[in-house]
Amino acid sequence: ALSDAVAAAIMPTLVVACVGGFAARTTAGRAALSRLLQRVPVYGAFLSRCSLARVTGTLATMLACGLPLSRALDLASHSAGSDGHRSELQRFAANVFEGTPLSSLVRTSTRFPPELAGVIELGETSGALDDVLRSMSLAFQAEAREYAAVMKASVEPLLVTEIGRAHV
Repeated sequence: ALSDAVAAAIMPTLVVACVGGFAARTTAGRAALSRLLQRVPVYGAFLSRCSLARVTGTLATMLACGLPLSRALDLASHSAGSDGHRSELQRFAANVFEGTPLSSLVRTSTRFPPELAGVIELGETSGALDDVLRSMSLAFQAEAREYAAVMKASVEPLLVTEIGRAHV
């Protein structure tokens, strides 16, 4: 029964993959595909954690090298794997340049986890923003690995079922 469901879903999945591939060729198509993938259970959380790990790690490195925060945010926006994170980071860069604390910007954003604002505030007040961002990057990497393990555990039974069915 499960293998029948997988077999029935193969053609629609291929069609969606092809349409998604063509849609990804335009900026609007990439943004729509990104929003769609962010909504897929587990996979969306995995993508978000990968993007957050990349952004916080990049920011930590640039701040440790002495770049001003607004410039580091602008540059880190290019490393974001998510269009939502990219646009928020660019907005953050403009507001930080005008004097708004990064922690207050992150706190009001729906694209970043609430606990990140508290950690950033701690880094801002202690003067160790690069250290706390590096720690958050490692935490996001660990969460991404956990989501990857869940996805792997979810796919393995389907693969075994299909391989077994193909040899019968």
